Amino acid sequence: MANIRPLALRRQVGPVGRSEIAKTRPVARILVDTGVFHLDAPYDYLVPENLSQIVEIGVRVEVPFGSSLHEGIVLERLGESGQSGKLKEISKVLSAFPIATQSSMKLISATATRWAGVPYDVIRSAIPPRAKFVEAVKVERVEKSALPQNPIKLAEEFSQEKVRIFWSLPPRIAVADLVIALIESRLPYGQVLILAPDVRTLQRLESALELRFESSVFLRIDGHSSRSDRYRNYLAVASGQARIALALRGGIFTPLEAGSSLIVLDESSHHYYEVRTPGWNVRDVSLIRASAEGVNLIFAGYSPSLEISRLIDSGWLKLVSSKVRTTVIAAQGHRGELIPSPIFSLVRRALKKGPVLFLVPRKGYGNAVLCAKCRNFALCECGGRLQKNSARAEPQCAICARIYSDWRCSWCASQEIYVAARGIERFAEEIGKSFPNWPLYNSAGEHIIDSVANS
Repeated sequence: MANIRPLALRRQVGPVGRSEIAKTRPVARILVDTGVFHLDAPYDYLVPENLSQIVEIGVRVEVPFGSSLHEGIVLERLGESGQSGKLKEISKVLSAFPIATQSSMKLISATATRWAGVPYDVIRSAIPPRAKFVEAVKVERVEKSALPQNPIKLAEEFSQEKVRIFWSLPPRIAVADLVIALIESRLPYGQVLILAPDVRTLQRLESALELRFESSVFLRIDGHSSRSDRYRNYLAVASGQARIALALRGGIFTPLEAGSSLIVLDESSHHYYEVRTPGWNVRDVSLIRASAEGVNLIFAGYSPSLEISRLIDSGWLKLVSSKVRTTVIAAQGHRGELIPSPIFSLVRRALKKGPVLFLVPRKGYGNAVLCAKCRNFALCECGGRLQKNSARAEPQCAICARIYSDWRCSWCASQEIYVAARGIERFAEEIGKSFPNWPLYNSAGEHIIDSVANS
């Protein structure tokens, strides 16, 4: 006999009663994270009276959309809605801390429109994810204070109230020292946001700023910080509590107070291009921001990209050049030697004054192997070129990795090997032999050296 369960009354679920609506500006226009590409327009919602004091521009809220609840960001408060139909109410406030301003949300929307995306695709790069416990800690605003005198003197153009400049950096002064001088010239007008192309550059700037400013004056808001630190620092900068911010490409959308300055280092770097949809880039977004918000814009680098050069030619950007006289000596090799003979004496003299930097075009050791007799390329059976990974290594196929321990030229049957397409490992080997008793540092691949002592 089957088990018989007792009957249970089915509980009826009725509609929740409407809350008391806010007496002033009862409508909030909200950008909703719908997850649907074509539903990216803002929607109007009613603001309950008990939430009216904290529902403001840039606040994260939860709203009903369709049959489920979704996150949204408040764009503005209105007296009445222009949308037809019955409006739904805001369910709750997720965070009372504004994460955006009206200007920054317009910038995000303009970026999404220009690159044919949706605003929330840009928001995921522009606004750090929330860390709840960070919001419980109150951060006091850092007041402006007198700065010590900087020995580097900048051109008068950098001290003007409104600037749009490309600064051609002088090559004989550390970039960090130049950026510090630039920061100090712009701080009297507002906050300063510095964008660096990569983490290594950002860390060098941070180390230099630690020696110049108090730690509470500048903050990092890049994704390589912890989640809580990134969110805490972002809120501090967005609310004006921090005066100087260091960031990578996502920091271009960080809210700034009026009169602030945006400094973009090495704007032609490929690191400034967002690889995720919609594929915006820092240079174009910064131009949009300068035009829409009036933020002061300074590009700093050793040479402008073609796009920036066009703006310089049109007069939209002012070029501030650094006049430096540099001696250039060219010497050509005659027998395929790595270092032409006239260079030896120059390098020896330079070594007595400080480090000498050699720049080479390729990685590896020998990226191509030739027959030393007939000079035909050594090829694998699969068609790939043979290469050598070190002086004592056997030829190896660059495609299938087959090793030829008894290689013989298929044309002339010679076993003599000539290494062509020489890489940094071969250069380091030859340079070490040419200049003995001098320390040699190989900076390439995963082993990058930031600096070398002047000894």
